[in-house]
Amino acid sequence: MIIAKSLFPAILLLLSCGWAKAMNDVVFMDGYPGWRIANGNCTFEVPGRIVNQSPQGSISGTLRLCLWVTSKPIQGQFTGYRIATYKLGQLRGGYQYSNIRPTTKVTMPKLTGSYYFTVVVEQYNGSGYTISDTGNGTVKYLKNGAFTSPPKWNPPSGAVIAPKKTLKVGENLNLTLKGSQSDGSIIYVPIDSQLKLRVKIEANGETTVYGGSKPEGAPALYTYSVKNDRYKSRSFKVGSIRLDYGAFFGVESYSKYSLFFQKPNKGFYKGVDVDQGFSGTSWGIFSIN
Repeated sequence: MIIAKSLFPAILLLLSCGWAKAMNDVVFMDGYPGWRIANGNCTFEVPGRIVNQSPQGSISGTLRLCLWVTSKPIQGQFTGYRIATYKLGQLRGGYQYSNIRPTTKVTMPKLTGSYYFTVVVEQYNGSGYTISDTGNGTVKYLKNGAFTSPPKWNPPSGAVIAPKKTLKVGENLNLTLKGSQSDGSIIYVPIDSQLKLRVKIEANGETTVYGGSKPEGAPALYTYSVKNDRYKSRSFKVGSIRLDYGAFFGVESYSKYSLFFQKPNKGFYKGVDVDQGFSGTSWGIFSIN
């Protein structure tokens, strides 16, 4: 049995006439929740806390831990498979679950490709369950519902040539995500997760960015120069563009792309995205028109 502990030193208030449900319960999960799947079971691993920050005397709706499988990170409206569920029960305001590792049955869908596995806390609101908080999704590759090594992505074959020296006002830089870097390998990204980005070059070092994960039509400052970068242990001259969103959004947020030209206006790229301290490396193809 999982026991909820109080955040307050006061004696518990026992409600004798039902529970006083607060529709604005603030339930969150901290730490880095994880999961393990083996022998038809899923074990949730929540090393931190699941907390109800609502006032004393209130109580949440029924809470449950769920493991979702989705083709994209969970945000806003999404579709996917809820493959494991563990009911926690209701949590009084000011109470928490700590360091829990419950095990329940898992049902794996017969999927093939790269998918996000995400632990979430769901809460019953009187008519159905809604998500109260999510952990960070972990990308795994499935083959007919079984875990396996993901396929690799290789840039298009062909020699790398000298890059463009400048980008002209009015040109569009089109980027299509194809792979993400993990442990030195480039892991193929499924087609429905291959984000497309269009960067419209404007005057005075400014751009407008369409697509990707930023708001549509996001402004960014840019710089472009010819630099050296490495691919497969070789050094090449590349077009290097940096898009700085931070000046407009007030946070550290920028992307750097090394453009390996294979034709005068196309080739492959290596990208580094930094957003409020988090970073990741991506690979893909580009064109300029």
